[in-house]
Amino acid sequence: MLTTGKNMTTMLCALWLIVGVFIDGYHHQTDVLESFFTPWHAMLYSGFAASAAWMLYLVWRNAQLTKQPILQAIPAGYGAGLLGVAVFLLGGVGDLTWHEIFGIERDIAALLSPSHLLLLIGILLIVTSPLRQYWMLSPHTRPSFRVFIPVLLSASFVAAMMGFFLMYSWELREMVPAQMWHDRYLSRFIPTSSGGEELLLQDLQIRGIMNILVTTGVLLFPIYWLMKRWQLPFGSVAVLCTLPNVFVSMLDAFEGWPILPLVLLVGLIGDLILLGGRRRRLFAIALPILLWGSYFIVLAQLKGMWWPAETWGGAIVLSAIVSYALHTLSAPSVTTGTNDSAEISS
Repeated sequence: MLTTGKNMTTMLCALWLIVGVFIDGYHHQTDVLESFFTPWHAMLYSGFAASAAWMLYLVWRNAQLTKQPILQAIPAGYGAGLLGVAVFLLGGVGDLTWHEIFGIERDIAALLSPSHLLLLIGILLIVTSPLRQYWMLSPHTRPSFRVFIPVLLSASFVAAMMGFFLMYSWELREMVPAQMWHDRYLSRFIPTSSGGEELLLQDLQIRGIMNILVTTGVLLFPIYWLMKRWQLPFGSVAVLCTLPNVFVSMLDAFEGWPILPLVLLVGLIGDLILLGGRRRRLFAIALPILLWGSYFIVLAQLKGMWWPAETWGGAIVLSAIVSYALHTLSAPSVTTGTNDSAEISS
């Protein structure tokens, strides 16, 4: 049976886990960590323990009520989540072992550590349990916002975790077109040949463009994936655009907070475009143009921008092309049927 209340509890436990990930990530960047046993790891692993305990309780409770064997009592969609618990445990043991052998990773090494990538896989499997259950059992293609909250949180947590492990490519955090990047590159890397400065700045532009395309894909693909199954209730796009960026902003103690109202506003405009379940193609083109166009305006006002018009204009167009391609591949038209916004059991 599909129940909003139980899935919301799953998401609250997952929130504890995700917040632990980002707080731990912040301290990996700002502190010299010399031990596996830190308060930040304690928060991360206690969030995992809460998630695991709750999911195991759901299985036990279901077995008690239905008199089924344990394996048959696993709630729909939660099988992969329980696998994620095992993967996370394996990653946790591997993380402790890795730290004892190789020490505490910093910077890019922490994001590429095999044990940390196992933790990522485990977390993704855990937090998508409600999404899988709704996908399998939801009888409605037009759910209400209240009923849809666990799905929105699940998809947002996935985007947030991908943003965490791709933080070096998350343009809404990196802000490569800002004047400070131009000055930093030229002060740290002294060209040794004729045209060297031009090549350095060209490489920096390429990095920024790739960041924009990666961020576009990670941020918008969950939206298109959900659109494949449901007509999104108003507010969904705003949540899916804003929440991952709230988490990513934690990595810098919300230093880039002006981006948050920007993505919220863009998300609300996206919700307006999607009202009635139509104009999906317009949405796929307009949303990245709105996002990155307003991003460049805000960036120019707050930090100054060194990119020429050809670069930032081309980046906006490329983001729209990538967005439309993702929409075409992942979100074919669905039959929305009648107005079936009846509530799922809470």
